[in-house]
Amino acid sequence: MVRWMVFFLIAAFASQALAEDRLRTINLSAGLKSCLAPIETYPYRLDKSDPLYETAREDHQRHLDEMEDYVNCLDRERGAALDQLRASFDLFLENFGEDAVLDYAAERGVDGE
Repeated sequence: MVRWMVFFLIAAFASQALAEDRLRTINLSAGLKSCLAPIETYPYRLDKSDPLYETAREDHQRHLDEMEDYVNCLDRERGAALDQLRASFDLFLENFGEDAVLDYAAERGVDGE
């Protein structure tokens, strides 16, 4: 009896360690990082004759380039997050089989009927 309990505990800890290691690998390989929005440029309204006109135009151009990079980063993050979700769900299914059921009732405040 004691042998079975020890075996069960060792198997449970080993399974948990493998699952955590697998998710850690997924997190690292997904390349999740934070995307920082660029600082908005000052809303210049200058005449072409103003000596700062070209500088203001370049500042706006730089901001647009940075916004494009920011949006692309968000797209990559979304893809990486979805990959991580899929891998985590696959692990959930693998570990719990038929018992791998998502329970949304608690989140919605619905009785579990």
